[in-house]
Amino acid sequence: METSVLEKMREIIKQIEEQCRGLGGKLERNKITETSEILVCHLPEPKGITRVDFEEIEGRGGTFYIETEDGYHGVEVNVGNIRTRVEALGVTGDAIYDNAGFLIPDRKTIRHFVVIPRKRRRRVIKRTDRITYSVSPNLIRIYL
Repeated sequence: METSVLEKMREIIKQIEEQCRGLGGKLERNKITETSEILVCHLPEPKGITRVDFEEIEGRGGTFYIETEDGYHGVEVNVGNIRTRVEALGVTGDAIYDNAGFLIPDRKTIRHFVVIPRKRRRRVIKRTDRITYSVSPNLIRIYL
């Protein structure tokens, strides 16, 4: 495994740790393999996630940030190059942020997401008290 791939993963994990601390949460880390890790951010009450945004950066991948009910705009997490995909998954459905920054809902199961289109972004509104990140070099899953 290339050193640059592991460095990329470590950088993403570091940014997620900053995001969780900024939300006032406590982070649990579970290493699955050398290039895969599960991070769980437990949020204190009364904060709940109200928005997860993902935006493409000039065709080079993108960033996502999280907002809470009390208005916290989280640290932007750079998800790296165009080969990295971000998925935000809910309890009854999922929404995939692809490399171009578009939201692709599963129309059969999506129930608890409100999808609001904007010029270059889509946003998903969902209340939760926990975020679980599954991080590997080419895929980040965010369980809301």
